[in-house]
Amino acid sequence: MNSWDEIFLRGRFTSEYPQAEVAKFVSFAEKRFNEKELKFWDHCCGAGRHTLMLASRGHRVYASDGSKVSLEILQNRLKERGLRAEVKDADMCECPWNEDFHVVISWDAIHHNTIANIRKAVDVIHSHLIPGGMFIATLKSNKADNFGLGKCIENNTYVIPEGVEKGIVHHYFDEEEIKSLFSRWKILLLVEQVSRNVIIEPAFVEEHIFPSTKWGIIAQK
Repeated sequence: MNSWDEIFLRGRFTSEYPQAEVAKFVSFAEKRFNEKELKFWDHCCGAGRHTLMLASRGHRVYASDGSKVSLEILQNRLKERGLRAEVKDADMCECPWNEDFHVVISWDAIHHNTIANIRKAVDVIHSHLIPGGMFIATLKSNKADNFGLGKCIENNTYVIPEGVEKGIVHHYFDEEEIKSLFSRWKILLLVEQVSRNVIIEPAFVEEHIFPSTKWGIIAQK
């Protein structure tokens, strides 16, 4: 069983509520493309909170993740709600469908790999977008409080040694590396959200309710 399966079995990262930023962006995309039914790929979908939101809005939704446990949770939730989506077990570096999408979403996920694999994933996403298609993602910033914690496996890449994400790879980006990663794209929005933990009691280390330090990007093919 992989580390992500263990995390989802413990009930972590299984919220049913979509990220507010993603919901706002979906509304923007619906107006931008001016089509009733859009094709979305929820990349590294986890338990599928964004897949559920997209399916409930009547779009064609494709969801992939490398955790069988998370996909089982998602399939059960889709069935309970009478919603439909194409759900596949897949590595983040591959697209399991011969489809081109209007939008790809990858929230708090794509930085969990080595930089070579992250580049592969971004290239695959680019190749499966329609002309003018958009990608929204978040990536870890090297200004994060936990930057440098754990075992360093390559430059700016660490494996977390303990806690809720024990054994998970984290790559941390600076501005220049993100611009290099998206050199083939038109960057529409790049925002670094910096959050400094001034006081944090132990109970809130794993139950953090405020935004963490990260990059947010919207890029267009």
